Amino acid sequence: MAALFVATLLVGETVELAWPAVHWKSLPGTWWPMVFQRLGAVSEVCAIVGSIAALGWALRATVRSAGGPRARRFATLPLMLAPVVPMIAGVLGSQSPAAARAAASTVFGVRFDLLRTLGARLTPGWVLVYMLIPQLLLAAAVVSVGSIGTDRGAGGRRAAGLTCVLLAGHGALRLTGPMLDPMRVLMVVLAAVLLERAIVFEADERTRSGAPAA
Repeated sequence: MAALFVATLLVGETVELAWPAVHWKSLPGTWWPMVFQRLGAVSEVCAIVGSIAALGWALRATVRSAGGPRARRFATLPLMLAPVVPMIAGVLGSQSPAAARAAASTVFGVRFDLLRTLGARLTPGWVLVYMLIPQLLLAAAVVSVGSIGTDRGAGGRRAAGLTCVLLAGHGALRLTGPMLDPMRVLMVVLAAVLLERAIVFEADERTRSGAPAA
């Protein structure tokens, strides 16, 4: 799960960091903007897959180091917040497609490249899929806090790294809205360092305990 999350993070953020520069420096309708329009759909798929992988990684690591009961206690808050996302998706989806698209683009910075590539229209189901991404990342960060003190600091670094990903925007989704690119670069680099240390510390802990590799 850790390897899958890191892979999707690298692909998604590489596309997202290059996307504005390509569209700023190139004429509309030329080759590079069209290529990155397609790659935007790839980054959104990476965001969806990566957020699921992040939660799986956090749950597995926390259960292994701190036990199932502690992991469940820390998963309670994200589960309590879970109904909020379908409610918001329903509200946005009940509006006209143009209003829902404008709201999601303004608040979350979503471009909906995947929908354009698939030729799909914006529906409440698609709004829900996009809005689950930050919730899954938040849940992964909260669950990671549950292993602090039991895994030599891996959980704390994982939680901090996932928070940086959440703020920077994993794939096309940005929880804090459009951000300045230099700030986003800083957050992505910091996330990469923290997550790399978390993986190393987890591996060291498994080596010490004689557990099999993840």
